[in-house]
Amino acid sequence: NGSDKLGVGAGPEERRAMERIEAESTEACLEGFRLGAGIAGLCGDGLARSTFVNALSNFAALGTGKLMENRHVRCVGCIFDIALEEGEVLGETWEYVFKVVSEVSRLKQVAEHLKADATFVDDALEDRDSDDSDDDDDEVDKVVQMSEKAIDEFNAQRVSDAIGDDMIDKVFQTSGNLSDAAVREFVEQLCRVSRMEISGYGGVAASTSAAEANTRRRFGAGIGVRSRIGNQQPIIFSLQKLVEVAHYNLGRVTGLFDVLGEHFTVTALHSNAAVSMYAVDGLRQLSLKFLEREELAGSEFQRSFMRPYEDIMRKASHRTTRELVLSCIGQIVQVSGAKEGGTLRSGWRSIITVLGLAGKDESEDLSGAAFKQLLGFLDEALGGSEDSRTE
Repeated sequence: NGSDKLGVGAGPEERRAMERIEAESTEACLEGFRLGAGIAGLCGDGLARSTFVNALSNFAALGTGKLMENRHVRCVGCIFDIALEEGEVLGETWEYVFKVVSEVSRLKQVAEHLKADATFVDDALEDRDSDDSDDDDDEVDKVVQMSEKAIDEFNAQRVSDAIGDDMIDKVFQTSGNLSDAAVREFVEQLCRVSRMEISGYGGVAASTSAAEANTRRRFGAGIGVRSRIGNQQPIIFSLQKLVEVAHYNLGRVTGLFDVLGEHFTVTALHSNAAVSMYAVDGLRQLSLKFLEREELAGSEFQRSFMRPYEDIMRKASHRTTRELVLSCIGQIVQVSGAKEGGTLRSGWRSIITVLGLAGKDESEDLSGAAFKQLLGFLDEALGGSEDSRTE
């Protein structure tokens, strides 16, 4: 930072003047990045568009373990501006945006925990600014003396103050205003980032190429900081947001479910049971939303979005995951399978298949629960009389 070097020995007025010049220069550069990304997208130049947004995300210094200056935080804000204003033309560049959004979400959560300790930020600022006359080497020593956890908390407070609480939600809500082609790219890139987040700390969430594995190693949205400060659990932020995006685009989700269904299915087979069960629950939420709409005659859309339950029941290694699948099936039938006003049509085929797979499960508890559930469905379908069930 050139202004820091020039500021050594300068008076208060000179420092303020240099800070003002630096702020104006930063804003001018950020406007150039924003316009460059938008123009490149409009012209269909994917390489230039990715270069602008990727460079901007790198300049934000998120997940690097370094103290964030005002210019870094402004880079973060600029990425949010690009997401909200240029979303229609971002294409594959959404990947970089989602990585930044995910890390900002984590930092805001850290900042929430810090509210109970209002003295932290003041102490951190004192560590950095206690002596304006110190030279650069002394400043570096102070930064080194701060633990990585303290730096992360300081950055969290700074980012939380600059990025409004509603900004993250707005990024995903804007998907409802995109064209069909643009929202498909939006969902594909969100699935891609979700795959990186989930697979980053172990487990297999999808088959990945060498190129994608290398991308994951370069994934800067907090992986380095999270692992070093003790949070090595898979991240499910993007997986959660996929459910929300599906809700925002329910009217056209038919064209998106091949992407969504594959991702939720593969994630449900993750080696981490908590991730697996969250994916199944997300699939349940989507299914209940889809079943609020009547299936058109001759259509088998219900069959297509219920098929993931078959794959999960057949392949899941965790018994708790298979039990959750059976529970979800029961809830779906209870809500949407009633004789009067029920919307279940072609989806019944998947439900019966799941019950058959569960009935052959090695767990007697699971197979017994499946048989009991099937008898309950039959009772409901046949009017609940003992004679009809016997027949």
